[in-house]
Amino acid sequence: FKQRNASIDLGYAESDVLDITQTLNTEFAIGVNTAAELTDEILRNARVQGLAVQEASNLSGILRNVFDLSIDQQRLFTDQVTLLSAQNKVLAPQVFKDIATHAEDLYLFSGSSLQEITRTVIQTRRLGMSFDKVASAARGILDFETSLRGELEAEILLGKDLDLTRLRQLAYQKDSVGFQKEMATQLGRAG
Repeated sequence: FKQRNASIDLGYAESDVLDITQTLNTEFAIGVNTAAELTDEILRNARVQGLAVQEASNLSGILRNVFDLSIDQQRLFTDQVTLLSAQNKVLAPQVFKDIATHAEDLYLFSGSSLQEITRTVIQTRRLGMSFDKVASAARGILDFETSLRGELEAEILLGKDLDLTRLRQLAYQKDSVGFQKEMATQLGRAG
């Protein structure tokens, strides 16, 4: 009953509380009682982070299960990302959304620390991209046969020599910030 009143005070419906509890329980194996206890804070975070309830639930589950952050640490993380986003002139809700929706790719292409993942997403947004585009490019670069064929086709179409070896190396090293910079350099040379 307490969760219901707090959610209504925040402008959410009872169904939002149920959605959060169900997501945390089924997607992140968090017990129903614990998940229900977390709903108030997740709804507050959703409001602060500019996320939909489902995205905020995913982000909270990821921060809790993958990075072992308590709800208090998640609040500090939210504050830090908001400040870093403002310093880098990117919108914090976009950063939170990228982390919530692309966690697996971020983990795969930028390393396993939350600091590195956050840095990658902010850098991506500074370059005017979303992480799904960077992940797609990195996946393509790591598929050698497709990558080499694409490189040859691009050289023919552009009439210029391209060397994507450095991009492949950076993708394998999980250096997505370096990957993005090198991709921008290669695109600048081609254009």
